[in-house]
Amino acid sequence: MPSLMKKNLLACVSIVALAGSQAALAQSVDYGSLEMLFGEPVTTSATGKPQRSSEVPVPMEIVTAEQISQTGATNIPDALRHVMGVDVIRWSTEGADVSVRGYNSPYNPRLLVLVNGRQVYADHFGMVFWNAIPVQMGEIRQIEVVKGPNTALFGFNAAIGVINIVTYNPMHDDVNDVRFTYGTQDTKEVSGLLTKRFENGGISLSGSYLDANAFNAGDDPRVIPDRDPSTGTFNLRGQFKLDSKSEIGFEGSWSSTKRAAFVPTFQASHPDVETFSARGSYLRDSSIGLIKANVYFNSLDHDTTVFGFGDLAYQNDVLVAQVEDLFKIGTNHSFRLFGEYRHNTYKGEFGSNPFDEGVKANFDSFAASGMWDWTITDRLNFVGSARLDVVDFSRSGFEVPGFPLTNEDFDRSLTEYTYNAGLVWRADEQTSVRFSAARGAKMMSLIEFAAAGMGPGPFPGTTFIEIGNPDLGASITESYDIGVERQIPALFSSLQANVFYTSLSKNVTVANFQPNFVAPPLFVSQPIDVGASEQIGVEVELEGAKDNLRWSANYSYIDVDDKFDLFTNGISPVGVDFERSTPKHRANAHLAIPLGPSTSISMPNISRNRIGSSKTPPVG
Repeated sequence: MPSLMKKNLLACVSIVALAGSQAALAQSVDYGSLEMLFGEPVTTSATGKPQRSSEVPVPMEIVTAEQISQTGATNIPDALRHVMGVDVIRWSTEGADVSVRGYNSPYNPRLLVLVNGRQVYADHFGMVFWNAIPVQMGEIRQIEVVKGPNTALFGFNAAIGVINIVTYNPMHDDVNDVRFTYGTQDTKEVSGLLTKRFENGGISLSGSYLDANAFNAGDDPRVIPDRDPSTGTFNLRGQFKLDSKSEIGFEGSWSSTKRAAFVPTFQASHPDVETFSARGSYLRDSSIGLIKANVYFNSLDHDTTVFGFGDLAYQNDVLVAQVEDLFKIGTNHSFRLFGEYRHNTYKGEFGSNPFDEGVKANFDSFAASGMWDWTITDRLNFVGSARLDVVDFSRSGFEVPGFPLTNEDFDRSLTEYTYNAGLVWRADEQTSVRFSAARGAKMMSLIEFAAAGMGPGPFPGTTFIEIGNPDLGASITESYDIGVERQIPALFSSLQANVFYTSLSKNVTVANFQPNFVAPPLFVSQPIDVGASEQIGVEVELEGAKDNLRWSANYSYIDVDDKFDLFTNGISPVGVDFERSTPKHRANAHLAIPLGPSTSISMPNISRNRIGSSKTPPVG
């Protein structure tokens, strides 16, 4: 979003609000007041302190509530499809996968998604159920799209990007919203947000229910068997001041959804998903800095029918405890120290398993990270962050008879480091240049690590075996990015351009089918490392506003070069092809005209791409 205010005024305001005393940060961020003050969106995601979007040291797009309403989007993936560099694949009426800068796939595992900093990414498959996120469109203040690997700043699985959904804070925002929606596919949805303010805080309550029909395929054969989707969600949030220096917050949510989908093996499925979460937070301005503590629990039940596999049941619970300290030394140096403990449990059951026994797995992880924000000069700023994760894995339950892996083989530890570094140079009053480099990591999913099951094979007299791979580890992403933003006051606009390089290496995994016709004849599915991939890309965007008229146009180009083994062990096809499934060209244009309450025109376009490939077994 362009900033049309005088830069010298903003510089003065920045000194007061961002680089002033710690007391200025002694409460949760009032995004609305800061956005009005600066004339552009504000985020705390990159460094922990408020920053204008034009000065963030990482590639980031912020989609505001106003911009979301002008798109007419009724769900989060549809709102994101207008963002430069974001790729959305919709598989069914309510089923979609989202990616940042390519590498999209069913159950995309490389994009970390958060709601107010709480993970909604599901660790069992390593994916996001977008329609199960308990957030209503009317309660979203902004969506922060962080591009590139950002594990050191946000945590594991932020391998190609992060999407942080920021909702209205009931302590600062008195927002009430009720919506009734009717659309194609006989879509019917009701949603609401109610807020009650008090002298020292506030409470908000939101919920929704959606019912729709599946896409009509006409006379064409259905790739995904017909299923009418439905979703219900509920969320309660509160934020209160304890005194002038401390706050507490709490949140609880529930969602239930059913829909049609693709699984990572490009096979159709009918998942039923129920989620529950509870969260508590504490913030205090102390003599050693701004202390934040955060504890939350996520629970997910996932029952599904995978066509060609049978009935599967998964349960995934995660408990997360985080603490951080944000403090300043002098006037030019800010630091953030962060620690995290995570306990993750998984249980999986294979419906056709003749032994009627499931598998259990868990991991305990400890992470420590540090961030340094250095104002070198009035025009030059550096931010560096580093993180170390130590993870202990274990597994129990069903062992595949005759297969050379026992539960003891899954007892292992993993240590991984990641970093982010960014340098922002304000060349003049209208121009800023950003240089950034990063190393991120994606943890293997719990199913990739620990799955085990048996059932009838695809042919009479054969047996199908699903087995995890304890030798997998973290998949590594490295990225280098140069960005330029230029204010153009004569056009009431800003111009942004980015050039980037990204590489994936070490444990880029797919489910690998290995037929073995030696008695007894088996079909084995086991995740494997298939090699590496790299890409180069360019992004350009022009956006602006005058009075109530808003416009934007963006274009992105991505060229992916997969370096995969076509056949592993000479017998098994690789079921992923990022080169052909990633659109090379993507363009969006948007115009919002003040005709009545709200009128906007959007013209998205993508180049031809291929989902799956000739290397992928056909979907039934």
